Amino acid sequence: MVPIEGKCVAAERRHMLVVEEYMPNGSLSDIIDGSSQQLDWTSTFRIIRGIAQGVAHIHTKGAVHLDLKPANILLDSNMNPKICDFERSKILNQKDEDVAERVTEELAGTLGYLPPEYITDGIFSFKHDVFSFGILLLHTISKSGLLQDSTDWIPNALKGEDNVDSLLDTSSRDESELKEIKRCMDIGLQCTAKERTERPTMSDVIDLLDGKELLRKPPTGNKASSFKKKGKA
Repeated sequence: MVPIEGKCVAAERRHMLVVEEYMPNGSLSDIIDGSSQQLDWTSTFRIIRGIAQGVAHIHTKGAVHLDLKPANILLDSNMNPKICDFERSKILNQKDEDVAERVTEELAGTLGYLPPEYITDGIFSFKHDVFSFGILLLHTISKSGLLQDSTDWIPNALKGEDNVDSLLDTSSRDESELKEIKRCMDIGLQCTAKERTERPTMSDVIDLLDGKELLRKPPTGNKASSFKKKGKA
C-alpha cells in the first residue's frame, strides 16, 4: 500500500488532503496503456505477485478494496507495486473468506473490473477483489507484449471460448517462461469465475503463483472446480 506521509484539513471547505509517498514511475496503467515502454516478464511477474500480496494483506485486516485496477496500482522507483485509492473500501464484519454483505448506497467502481454479483445484487465480499485482481492480471499480460494478438481476447476467454495457449508468443521465450505466463493466465481466469464461491482466496492466488497449489482446468463457461494442495488428494 502507498504510505501516507501526512494530511491537511481544509476547514473552510471541510476537505481533507492526504499526502502520500511520491511514486516516480506512475501507475501500472501508465505503463501498460499509455507508454511505449514494455516490461520484461520478470518485472511483470514481480508486479503481479506484489499486487497479490498487497490485496491478501488488506483482506487479513477485514478490508475489501472494491476498486482494484491498473490506475490504482502505483510503482515506486524500483517498480514495486503499491495499492492506492481506498476511497470505496469497506470493512467486513467478519474475516471469513465466504462472508458477503450488500451495499446500501449507490454502486460504485470501474466497469470491467466489477464482479457479476456486485453488478446484479450489490453483493460484495473478499471475492470481489479476487475478481478485480483476475481482470487486472489478464489485462496486464494482454498489454505487456507477451501475446501474439493483443486485441481484446479477455471476454472470449472468460466465456471459455478462447484457447489461451494459442495466444502466447513463443518466438522469443524459453519453455519455463512460457509455462509461467500460461500459469498466470489460467490463474486470472480462475479468479474471474462467475460464481464467487468458486474463486480462490488471495492466499490461494499467492500459492498458485508460487506453484504451491495445483492449477485446476480453466473454467468452461466460467464454472470452476476446487483447488488442490500439492501432495494432497
